Amino acid sequence: MLDDLTELPEGWEETTLGEVIEFKYGKGLPKSERDEGDYAVYGSNGTVGRHSEYLIKQPCLIIGRKGSIGEVHISTENCWPIDTTYYVESFYNQPINYWFHQLKALPLNELNRASAIPGLNREDAYQLIINLPPLNEQKRIVAKIEELRSHTQAARNTIAHIPKLLEQFRQSVLAAAFRGDLTAEWRSENPDVEPAEVLLERIRKSREIQHLEESKKSVVQGKRLSKLSCIETPKSSTSHSHSWVILSIESACSFIVDCLHSTPQFVADGEFCIDTTCIEPFRIIWEKARKVTVEDFKIRTSRMVPIGGDILFSREGTIGTTVKVPIDSRICLGQRMMMFRFPPEIIPDYAEMYLQSPIFKGLYQPMILGTTSPHLNIGEIRKLPFSLFPSEEQKEIVRQIKLVFEKIDRIEQQYQFIKTELDRLDRSILAKAFKGELVPQDPTDEPAIVLLERIRNDRASQTKPAKSKRTKNRE
Repeated sequence: MLDDLTELPEGWEETTLGEVIEFKYGKGLPKSERDEGDYAVYGSNGTVGRHSEYLIKQPCLIIGRKGSIGEVHISTENCWPIDTTYYVESFYNQPINYWFHQLKALPLNELNRASAIPGLNREDAYQLIINLPPLNEQKRIVAKIEELRSHTQAARNTIAHIPKLLEQFRQSVLAAAFRGDLTAEWRSENPDVEPAEVLLERIRKSREIQHLEESKKSVVQGKRLSKLSCIETPKSSTSHSHSWVILSIESACSFIVDCLHSTPQFVADGEFCIDTTCIEPFRIIWEKARKVTVEDFKIRTSRMVPIGGDILFSREGTIGTTVKVPIDSRICLGQRMMMFRFPPEIIPDYAEMYLQSPIFKGLYQPMILGTTSPHLNIGEIRKLPFSLFPSEEQKEIVRQIKLVFEKIDRIEQQYQFIKTELDRLDRSILAKAFKGELVPQDPTDEPAIVLLERIRNDRASQTKPAKSKRTKNRE
């Protein structure tokens, strides 16, 4: 659509979408009736299944009418658009690909009238002003759009592997860290750091004191804490001069808390409840976090209130996703979550990184139970090994991992910028196309006014079409 103050290119004609294109209603076909036949079934988001019968026996465009309104899809074969869509099957000898691009460039997704499920009224779409180029120029525009977009798509294909490579790099860094490889040079330069065995003895003593204090509080508050288990005799590492010790998660933690297994009642205003739907590795997605009432919050924190530095761990669903509780946050645990509280001698970032590392993942993956609802047994998790490095080496591990992760994050930001720029370039191509700036005009082309008049005459001469019938594949 051209700016009101911009002169139309030679041979073009201003008109409305409804003068040139007819949106027809799709027809209902419940999922239970689809038989996975030869023909694609289209919903607002694209293909939603297959069926042995078709509604449209020719190439057509499908436009989202309910839900994902204004989404445009093209089908080059017989298909069945369902009742959440419109479809266009008559183009009056114009290129279907031209109208595919033209409809995608129009603000159809901004024409929502509905208050609940988004809905597109075709009468609103029909009022949109468009600028119609001559038929031959439409063909040139399509050829140029597809040529240029083949380059942007090639660029997308080239960079598509970057996110996967970056994640593999993150995992390799974590693996190297907890194998001791990342800090091997640092250890050789710092031979006199306090051994992990001495650190463990301090943890043993402070843990006993902390548990005693928590137990006194629990009596006053009417809470019930699990019994303090003994720290077992740890195993020393054997491949790096006994630099660290290995003990169980249960021995390394001050407390381990499982979530309540009841389903919370979520409300619009209340306290945050963190479950597997709102966490990613190293990150709580607060926009997705839901809330519970103050009363429910008290119930769900009756075992222990999470505090900054505690580690949340998903033991069902997105198994193994680990995130540190931010300082000064007020949360309770949703379903499928458990929480580790480590003593002050273990750096929270270090514990979070270890639990997210491939080394720890390799320990629990063989223990995953169930197929329909995979999960880990909390009793088994308690027994899993935890690598305890000396305090100074913990700091160095965290420092080096963060340094590398910051570089990875910068690469990821550059990747996202390039993706955004490619999208912007595609939009720019379409904008130029429909302003008459993408290809030159040819004064010998039949003017668009002649094409428009022919479309009007063809539509006026058409009788009301009979209802479409289901046509079985007889081939």
